[in-house]
Amino acid sequence: MKRWKNVLGIFLVLLSFSALITAIWFFRAGHERDGFNREKQGTEENETAQDEGSEIYAQISDDLELLAMYEDYNADVVGILRIPGTVLNHPVVQTPDEEDYYLLRGLDGEYNSHGVPFLSAQSQMEGEGGNRIIYGHNIRKRTRDVFCDLAYYEDLAFYKEHPVIETVSKSGTRRWLIFAYFLADNADENPFRYSDTVDFLSKASFQDYMEEVEARNWLQVPVARSIEDTYLTLSSCSNELAGSGTNRMVVMAVETPYYQDVSGIVDKSSMAESPKLPEKLSPDAEEE
Repeated sequence: MKRWKNVLGIFLVLLSFSALITAIWFFRAGHERDGFNREKQGTEENETAQDEGSEIYAQISDDLELLAMYEDYNADVVGILRIPGTVLNHPVVQTPDEEDYYLLRGLDGEYNSHGVPFLSAQSQMEGEGGNRIIYGHNIRKRTRDVFCDLAYYEDLAFYKEHPVIETVSKSGTRRWLIFAYFLADNADENPFRYSDTVDFLSKASFQDYMEEVEARNWLQVPVARSIEDTYLTLSSCSNELAGSGTNRMVVMAVETPYYQDVSGIVDKSSMAESPKLPEKLSPDAEEE
């Protein structure tokens, strides 16, 4: 009897030890699994953040639905153009065979002095690289419409509040950081034909173009630019030299990843001291 008690005691000890080992194994397995899951989740979140950080187009359903409505209404629509917080929030059209068809027409095709912003015949609303140019009226007298607010980029505070252009096209919504505002006059002896350049054919031609932009630029925005980047140019009549028919104000922007935080760049921006002006606005012209 005593022997059986000893055997039973040993059995219970072994059973307890086995249960303890099993519990420890499950605990460790569960802990390692939880740690793996947390690590995996963290990796996925980090990869998602990295993906979003480098994503050029954002898929915003409201934007795509609005674009589809515009396209259904008028097949010439190729996108939407807006600067948040300004009056500029319009569809963009393109008619390669007659570039300025919508200069004095509304989206319905009927006469309208405000027109519709239109993409140059050589430009592409989508794609990467090069320069795309959009024209629009500066409507500012009886009403404010289309590109009138571009003139406010002569003020640094306005720039810092509205540094980004947004466009919507078939691939989604993308953002463009404004880096230049300048004036030009096609009546100058040697005018800057900024709108002639859609593709930069060489690094030298790109450098020459950007040097002219910087000479005229009212803004100093510390953002790197290269020939590999993608550019957007908005062109309209300027308030200066109004009525001449040759006066232009121009805003240029460079494409940035949609989710990129550009506030650090914007905060460091300043106004240029003496941007190059059209000949009729230069100090020498005033003295004459």
